[in-house]
Amino acid sequence: MVVCICCAAGLVGAAIALEYYERLNDEAYGSLHSLRVSAAAKPKVSSTQLTDAIELPEFNAADFAAEFNQIASEAGLPVEELAYAMESGAAQPYQRYRIKMEVKAGYPELRRFVAAVSAAQPNVSLDSLRCRREDVATAPLTCQLAFSAFFRKAGHA
Repeated sequence: MVVCICCAAGLVGAAIALEYYERLNDEAYGSLHSLRVSAAAKPKVSSTQLTDAIELPEFNAADFAAEFNQIASEAGLPVEELAYAMESGAAQPYQRYRIKMEVKAGYPELRRFVAAVSAAQPNVSLDSLRCRREDVATAPLTCQLAFSAFFRKAGHA
C-alpha cells in the first residue's frame, strides 16, 4: 500500500514536470517564431545602398601596400609572408582586395596591429585570424591573418 502511494505521487510529480516543460517549449517556440517573423519583415539593404552610405576610397595598390606595411612595422609585427589579390565581381559596385599574411609574433603585437589597421583604414576588415604555437615554451606564435579591403570601382561615385 505504501509503495502504491509513493508510485502515484511520483507519477503525479512527473506529469506536472512534463506539463511545465511542454509549456516552456511552447513559449520558446512562440518567441523563436516571432523573431523569425520580425527579421523577415525588416527591409533588405542592397550592396549598392551600402556603398552609397560608405565612402570607399579609390584603389591605388602602391599607396595601400605601403600604408599597410608601415602599420605592421609600427605595431612591431614581423611579416613572414604577404600576398595581395584583387577580386572584382561584375555585379558589385566595389572592388575587393584580399590580403593574406603570415606573421610570427605575440598577442600584444597582433592586437596592436589589428587595432591600428582598423583605425587607419576603415575600409579594411579582418576576415580571419588563426594562430598556432609549435612548442609551449616558444614565445612567438605563428599566425595567418586574412583581410579584405574595399575600394570604389571605376565608374561608381
